[in-house]
Amino acid sequence: MSNENIVVWGAAKTLESAGASIANNALAAASALYSIEADGAGFPDGEFVLTVNYSTAPTDMSLLSLYARPMDVDGDTDTDVPDATRPNMFLGAFQPDNRTGVQTLVLTPLGFVRDLPRKAEYYIHNSGTGQAVQAGWALKVTPRTNKAAP
Repeated sequence: MSNENIVVWGAAKTLESAGASIANNALAAASALYSIEADGAGFPDGEFVLTVNYSTAPTDMSLLSLYARPMDVDGDTDTDVPDATRPNMFLGAFQPDNRTGVQTLVLTPLGFVRDLPRKAEYYIHNSGTGQAVQAGWALKVTPRTNKAAP
């Protein structure tokens, strides 16, 4: 019997496939909810990937932040809808390169988030890139967990 753990992944879920443009310092919601039980095979963690397109290069070292809005936290009661000045539960950030064109970004610093909310809406905050994210952005999450090695 091994005392080692291995990482296992579930099937990726697309939270947004064609998001509307996100102005600089604005917040946009992904169109689909994510539930650990219904979408993530009960896996508590998730790897997030964001694909964006810039027609004008964003500011170097700027961020696109990922936030969650936990749902059904008290029966059917949800947390408040976030806004750009009070976004809600920060999960991590994507760091775009200061170049134009399509960019596929992984969440920093780890590439994944531990202990996601049981059910949540997800938001991207264009926090100071200096440019709008063009329409058509996409956000995906792949559930993951650790289990005992065989």
